Amino acid sequence: MYTLDPSVSSPSLDALHAKPSLAVVGAGLAGLSAAWLLKDKYQVTLFEYHDSPGMGVFTSDYHSNGIETRIDMPLRIFTKGYYPQLFALYKYLNIEMESSDHAAAYQTWRPEDERPAVFFQYRNINVLGKGFRYLSRNSISGAGFKLVMGQFTFFKQAKKDMANPLHSLSHITFGTYLQQNNFNASFIHQLLLPALAVICTCDYDGILNYPADLILGYLTCGVMDDGIVRAKQGVDGIVPKITQGYDVLCGEQVMSVAPLDHDKNRIMLTSCNQATSVVKEYEFDHVVIATQADIAGQILSAAQHKEADVHAQQAKLLTSIPMQYSSMVLHTDTSIVHHQNQASPVSYIVDESLPRPSTSVDLTKAFSTYKDQQPVFQTWNVIKQPKASSIIAQQSFTRPLVTLESRVAVAKLQNLNAHSAIKICGSYMANKIPLLDAAVESSVEIAKQLGCTIPWHKTNCKPRDNLAHDSDSKALPA
Repeated sequence: MYTLDPSVSSPSLDALHAKPSLAVVGAGLAGLSAAWLLKDKYQVTLFEYHDSPGMGVFTSDYHSNGIETRIDMPLRIFTKGYYPQLFALYKYLNIEMESSDHAAAYQTWRPEDERPAVFFQYRNINVLGKGFRYLSRNSISGAGFKLVMGQFTFFKQAKKDMANPLHSLSHITFGTYLQQNNFNASFIHQLLLPALAVICTCDYDGILNYPADLILGYLTCGVMDDGIVRAKQGVDGIVPKITQGYDVLCGEQVMSVAPLDHDKNRIMLTSCNQATSVVKEYEFDHVVIATQADIAGQILSAAQHKEADVHAQQAKLLTSIPMQYSSMVLHTDTSIVHHQNQASPVSYIVDESLPRPSTSVDLTKAFSTYKDQQPVFQTWNVIKQPKASSIIAQQSFTRPLVTLESRVAVAKLQNLNAHSAIKICGSYMANKIPLLDAAVESSVEIAKQLGCTIPWHKTNCKPRDNLAHDSDSKALPA
């Protein structure tokens, strides 16, 4: 039972503070980066449903070989070619990075088999500072070379089409693009779609319904050459730096956000404390809702708006953002790979009869942080169940997708943002695949709309660059 606290309060202890007040709802990367960018010009209060800022909610401890480490769930990895805003933010914050080896093995598995069987595998090697990929022995065959040639043909055509400004890739789905071209079907279904399903955290239908230009833009932006990195300390090294300079209220469920009846220039935010069930009402000059689209729609819909009201329009448009659930298990069961010693850092189990692949990352092979510990895996969308005794943690997640229809809705939301004191922020609000960079890009746009300077855009700012870009961290095909 909720208890209403009748006081209308401002979270700031300094009532005479000169800065206008602003609330950010949601402490994922979009909310954290928005709050951090806005803090110099606004008195910012961040509201988060969980007991800690959202990026670190599902971080787990791992004890092995006398070594203690922390593991983020999910892994947050990125490549410079597609993550310019994220790299700029992390560089400015002096976030230490480490490269990753994300070479992959593609496997099949039958329930009667103890282990999966590999049908294609490649590795990475570094020679004199240059990174190269090569086929494993088990893939040096007619079928293996056919897949390699299929990849070569696909990327050659994709780069050609992306370079043609008259090509209407933004008006067709990726599925339509594949239908229009005579690509190698084995490469598409056995390698490309499984990799894209992991990148976008969705099923094959979700990938096929993406706008073609977004998928091809990712694949041709240099991701094949730039390599993959992550923040070396994970979210533990990010959250303490990006939560400085503003108030953070955790364990708060924001129930509604709406303009005040007597003062349309002020926003009422109603929040319930998860520990005490006490409901409080706060007033702000601006509110940035940086939750998933479905949650943002619920928050806006909870208040009574006239149909023509801008906030009612925002709530309606948010229903056009498709979402998908996926699950992840952190475990130590080595039987999910064909051979522990010979397996690549990333192992797919591909079954074309299922809607998506199962993908396991062996952290001890992918990252130097864990190399001296016993094998530990993050497995998305389990097909082969790990032993119950090996499971460390498991979680489910939602992720936004992009379709031709949702892109139109987001364009309208972006326009409404420019004219509303309640602004929508999130990875789905950028015109790209909703990954970490899109979250930061969305927060940058909000900060610019609210008159804030983006610090890494300053020509006189030259913070220390400690980003690692080892060329041996290439991944195929993502």
